[in-house]
Amino acid sequence: MPNDKATEIPTSFDPSAMMANNQKSLQAIAETHQNMMRRMAEMNGQVSRFYSKRLDSDRQVLRDLQACRNPQEAVTVWGAFMEKAAQDYAEEMGSIAALYADQAKGMVDDVTDAVEDAAAEEMLQQR
Repeated sequence: MPNDKATEIPTSFDPSAMMANNQKSLQAIAETHQNMMRRMAEMNGQVSRFYSKRLDSDRQVLRDLQACRNPQEAVTVWGAFMEKAAQDYAEEMGSIAALYADQAKGMVDDVTDAVEDAAAEEMLQQR
């Protein structure tokens, strides 16, 4: 095989500077990911609390229906339950949409901060 200078790997190559820059990037990515996971857990907690309350309402309507003495009472109980359920879901969807928007803004802010920090550090290193 011919000795080709283009394929030779320099033996004096020191990857420490490249690794240091990558370490900073990986740290920024890890912090952003950690914040994202915290936000997702917060949203999942919100949804879980909502479903827990709704299940309590479901159990209560079954008890209320059992206590009904005639079909008219059952229709009244069921109608009130459905109206309340629709209201609860509408309110929860609004809350979740607001939480999602806040979390999306937080993620954009995290990434923006990481990029700005990296750019500022790069400018300092170039001086």
